[in-house]
Amino acid sequence: MRKNCENCAFLMDIRGLVPLGETPGGVPTRCMKESRWDKNGWPPAIHDPTTETCHHFMPHKARHHHWEWDANKSSRTERERGISFSEATAALEKDHHAVRIPIGDPSKWEKLEGLDYEKEGIERTGPNTDPLRDMYIFKHREKTWVLIATLRGELALMQKRVISVRRAKPKEERQYDNQSLSGNAGM
Repeated sequence: MRKNCENCAFLMDIRGLVPLGETPGGVPTRCMKESRWDKNGWPPAIHDPTTETCHHFMPHKARHHHWEWDANKSSRTERERGISFSEATAALEKDHHAVRIPIGDPSKWEKLEGLDYEKEGIERTGPNTDPLRDMYIFKHREKTWVLIATLRGELALMQKRVISVRRAKPKEERQYDNQSLSGNAGM
């Protein structure tokens, strides 16, 4: 494989995300490697992806594993609730009626202010310091479950980090049933 931007996981076309008139130079293809962004927060323009490259090149992998979790927390959840994070993510991905709901209550999110990124082995990137949360409602073994996740890592290496898995509350079960029946599943 040639090591040019065209084959790099960090290459992104931002058309539709940002109006071209607002991008420096009007160039829609950008390198999303965060350490290369300028002081105004703009990723560098890639004028000719077939010839440009840099030392940050990372080959694009179509089947990038995108779930991660704390192994101890997964074991504890399996003991207490009867489901591991591995089993839950596999079931979630198989459920074609699973529902994804962005959660908006920051008081219930894990606190990041005192997080020791270096000790935890977490790179300090935009997604890692922006505690967005998603709730997934899915069926597994004839029960309705809820998985809470956040994003970790740079854009090309983005992982969904499992925070918790639990049985769904009756309101969440109804939400799953209603959205599945209406065809509005949000995965």
